[in-house]
Amino acid sequence: MEIKRTSVDLYDEYLKGDSWKCEKSPTKAHYWQEKKSDNEESVFVCKHCTEERKMCNTWSGVLSRMAKKLNKKIAISPDSF
Repeated sequence: MEIKRTSVDLYDEYLKGDSWKCEKSPTKAHYWQEKKSDNEESVFVCKHCTEERKMCNTWSGVLSRMAKKLNKKIAISPDSF
């Protein structure tokens, strides 16, 4: 039996992980500020620790990345949440 992942599973995985945590922040979370913008991705830098990450900057980019993580072959619509 195949177990399908959901957006709730991804959210729980994110919260339990360390990717959002920043040791130098007073709230212990990164504070992302956009540094450089591209089509559907931007480079963001944390205001506190200066870590840089490439992240989606559009809903279509976020939804297609989530579909890929969930192994979906079709697009996910915002109505799915």
